[in-house]
Amino acid sequence: DWPAIGQAAHPGRVRLLEVPPIALRLLARANWLLSAALAYAPMLTPGKARELSQADWLCDNTAFSAATGWQPQIDLKTGVGALFRT
Repeated sequence: DWPAIGQAAHPGRVRLLEVPPIALRLLARANWLLSAALAYAPMLTPGKARELSQADWLCDNTAFSAATGWQPQIDLKTGVGALFRT
C-alpha cells in the first residue's frame, strides 16, 4: 500500500497527500493534451490516473507463493531503495 511504499522509500515520517480522483483525472487529461501539443511524452495520462486511483491497489503474493513455492528475492525496501538510488 502507499504508506508501506513511502516508508520503504524514506524511513521516518511520511506524509500522504490525498488528491481527489476527479482532480487527478483532470490533471491527467490536461497533461495528455499538452503533451500532444508540445510533443513530449506524458508521465501522467488518463490511464495512469485510473491506475493510481484504483481503490484496491494492493499486491499480495501469499496465494501465489503458496501455490507455486515461489518467493521474491528482493523485499519492498530493497527494491524501492534501488529504484530511487542515484
